[in-house]
Amino acid sequence: MKKILTIFLFVLTVIAAMANDKIETYSIKLSEFSRLKVVDAVNVDYICSPDSAGTAFFEATAAQASLIGFRNNNGQLEISFTTEVAPMTKLPTVRVYSTFLTSVENDGDSTVRVLNVASCPEFKARLVGNGRLSVRNIEATKVKASLSTGNGTLAITGKCDETVLNLAGTGTIQADGLEAVAVSCRAAGTGSIGCYATKELKVKGLGSTSIFYRGNPKIKKTAIGVKIQPL
Repeated sequence: MKKILTIFLFVLTVIAAMANDKIETYSIKLSEFSRLKVVDAVNVDYICSPDSAGTAFFEATAAQASLIGFRNNNGQLEISFTTEVAPMTKLPTVRVYSTFLTSVENDGDSTVRVLNVASCPEFKARLVGNGRLSVRNIEATKVKASLSTGNGTLAITGKCDETVLNLAGTGTIQADGLEAVAVSCRAAGTGSIGCYATKELKVKGLGSTSIFYRGNPKIKKTAIGVKIQPL
């Protein structure tokens, strides 16, 4: 009898574990937002879609879903992933939608992708740490992109009139697919910047950062140690 009870309890444990590991699809209705901030280790894809604006979708286990947080503060959506246990593998990717986006920030060691975005006067992209931030096909009058500390990668493509790039640390800014009339680079550290300027390239900073450029711009350099090379 004791053996049968032991087997029965074991089966219940296995069933409970399987249920906890079951992948479910979650849909969450959020308020409309125009700014996105991601913290902790959660992967996020942003999609511009007026029809689905203010919603989030992801596939995860119940345990993972309970650790994903959403907070909308005056139009800024903050997404977080908090756990007090050992780091999880195969983290879910959260897809969020809004009508338009003016800024994105990744403060975690994760991947955040802006897959498409409506044109706007000014767009800001900021990466902090060792994660990855990707912005595709942006069209704006002015684009500001910055990478602060860490060894992360910020990649951005599209077209604008003016680009302002700031790098501090050992990471990489890949903006050589972002065509601009004028580009301003400020660098401090040992990382690298790729840019695309058709008329003017200004470089300021200190350190051994390498700046690679496309186009045939007039170069104005007020930097010490920074290397400038054509692509």
